[in-house]
Amino acid sequence: MKVFNFTLQGRNPLLTGLVVFVLTVALTQSLSYQRHLISEDEMRSELLREANAVKDRLNAAMTYNLSAVKTLGFIVEKYGVPENFDEVAKRILESNKNIDALELTKAGVITHIYPLKGNENVIGYDVFDDPVRSPEAIKAIKNNELFFAGPLVLKQGGVAIIGRLPIYRNYEFEGFSVAIVKLSTLIKAVGINTAQNDKFSYQLSKKNPRTLKEEFFLNPSVPFTSERSVSVEIPDGGWKLYVTPRENTVYFDVVAFSILGLIFSILCGAFAFYLARQPDKFKKLVAEKTTEIINEKNLSESILNSLPGIFYLYDKNGKFMRWNKNFELISGYAQEEIRHMHPLDFFDADERDMLKNQIDKVFEHGMAEVEAYFLTKNKIKIPYYFNGHIAKLDGKDYLIGVGIDIADRNRAQKELKESETRLNYAQEVAKIGSWETNLTDLSVIWSNQTFEIFEIDSSAMDTSHLNFLQFVHPEDKEKVDAAFGLSFSSTDVHHIEHRIITPGGSIKHLEERWRIVHDTNNKPVRAVGTCQDITERKKIETALKESRDNIRLLNTHLQTIREEERTFIAREIHDELGQQLTGLKMDASWLTKKADKQDKAQQQKLADMIALIDATVKTVRRISSDLRPGILDDLGLIAALEWQSSEFEKRTGIHCSFTSNVNDLPLEKNLVTGIFRIYQETLTNAMRHAKATLIKGRLEQTATHLILSIEDDGVGFEIKEEKSNKTLGIIGMKERALMLGGELNIESELKKGTVVVLKIPCNFISS
Repeated sequence: MKVFNFTLQGRNPLLTGLVVFVLTVALTQSLSYQRHLISEDEMRSELLREANAVKDRLNAAMTYNLSAVKTLGFIVEKYGVPENFDEVAKRILESNKNIDALELTKAGVITHIYPLKGNENVIGYDVFDDPVRSPEAIKAIKNNELFFAGPLVLKQGGVAIIGRLPIYRNYEFEGFSVAIVKLSTLIKAVGINTAQNDKFSYQLSKKNPRTLKEEFFLNPSVPFTSERSVSVEIPDGGWKLYVTPRENTVYFDVVAFSILGLIFSILCGAFAFYLARQPDKFKKLVAEKTTEIINEKNLSESILNSLPGIFYLYDKNGKFMRWNKNFELISGYAQEEIRHMHPLDFFDADERDMLKNQIDKVFEHGMAEVEAYFLTKNKIKIPYYFNGHIAKLDGKDYLIGVGIDIADRNRAQKELKESETRLNYAQEVAKIGSWETNLTDLSVIWSNQTFEIFEIDSSAMDTSHLNFLQFVHPEDKEKVDAAFGLSFSSTDVHHIEHRIITPGGSIKHLEERWRIVHDTNNKPVRAVGTCQDITERKKIETALKESRDNIRLLNTHLQTIREEERTFIAREIHDELGQQLTGLKMDASWLTKKADKQDKAQQQKLADMIALIDATVKTVRRISSDLRPGILDDLGLIAALEWQSSEFEKRTGIHCSFTSNVNDLPLEKNLVTGIFRIYQETLTNAMRHAKATLIKGRLEQTATHLILSIEDDGVGFEIKEEKSNKTLGIIGMKERALMLGGELNIESELKKGTVVVLKIPCNFISS
């Protein structure tokens, strides 16, 4: 206390200066430390904004990928794999520049890829057999949504992100719709090329699904440390994005501020030494004012420089009084340059009149806001949102305001609008409408292309309380109401086909898909879905069915005529030609008796003639039997099948057995003929293709069916391959089975033989 009093009284100016110096050093260094903390927070905020901006761009790029794979998946789900896959994939890629290739898989096997050139070696590759790729492929199926795997080293070379979307047909997993985005393409699309960024360095990482260790994929321009970085999670692929400052400007700012503080402390100490010689009242007043000025200045600068956008303050004449550091960084102008510039100098000539009107509006009405392009020193135009308010300082009017960069917002709005335009065009071409309905009153919340499908003029009538269910065809209303009601308790996607009657009276067929949205209390509140006009498809299906039925009737008629012709020809050959050959043999035998016994040549010639006649008689009988076995008409189906088995074994040497649990089976003639011909064709196919040594045939009757089965021990064949070859023999047998009211099934495997089963319902059997 004694020292304090002594100092205030100015008895020891040197001690006073020293105390002031120490206190000022403590204060300035404390402020330096606080500035360091604020700068660190500012830098972390800036890093976080950049990371979120990159994340948004990455999500936008992934949204395009989702659109592409959903489009391809939708086509496969609805219509199967397109024959012109390359053309379809090319059109999709033309609308999605950030995708390098599109793939389709059957289950896990890659069957199609575009472009094919350079990617040929992946065709036939099964991702489920790859321990690296299979876990994330299974994850996509489990979540039933698009999942981005990788970055992975491609079999065809390079590193890429692979997005897989499961495809379901008839509620069964069909395969994947796949988008391949090379890492270089993704980096370019998202704009995280560290070599071209003067401010930030980026790193992209992901946990290895097998080792659970974090792996890094980019080469940052500065040494990467997690302490200096800010990270954000990107959930669609399980990635983490790091953003690191290229230069540690925070450290240099703090050091510079500390040095300035030290210099300021020395000056304050010297000034205090000087003031110690002045009157106590004057020294106290100066000390208080100095402290206030320092605190206010530091606080003001901290607040202004912490603003996310640009800050400005100027008078009615456009003379800048204050601005923040961001204003200099973004504009590219130095402090002295800005001091002598007018606010309109930062805008292009075609916008200056509009900006001048808004500035005048602030000084007249107190506030205004505008969107315009901020023109930098390098003549770069950046879209900005500006606002201004009137401020009175020392009795004068000033305009105080801030500007916010809206480039990302404008870009997102433009991309969203373009995406909506493409979606509307695709829906219009495919005759698909989207809708959303309020379940409280079943009114339409939102609709796209649906009114056009229902032929409703939304401009001529109030559609706010329109209920689409009112247009359902009366015959389908019960089915639609039941399906819609059952869907309320589920979050699954539901599906139904039904008819509607449009306001104009025309009848259309629709295919509807929808999902119920529930609130936090699990109460159904909205239904969101799509509808597709399938009227033309239904007409084609009906015409195709009628055509098939007519062809089948014609084929049945032709088979009947063919069997009648075979029966007639067989009878003519057997009766007429057989009788003539018998008479010829009798004449030859008579000549043998009358000829000279001593003429050996003559006797041999007659014997050869008789033998030839006998062989011809056998040939005639065989041809007659092949055309229409008499046993089929005389003794019935079972005896004919036993005879055919025996004859087949004699001709081919292949052991053929036939059994039956039926003794007497009176059947209609066409049914008997059809069963016999299928058995005959099956034996012929086994002889030609199966290389069998044993064939077993069996006919049995159950309570519901008459079943004919033929099994061989031959080489077998692939059923899928046989279907693709569309073998006429098998098609003919199946058509004949359909004409009999039954069905024909074939089971076969390579080296495991073949089983042919004909099943005819008992209600088609008549005595």
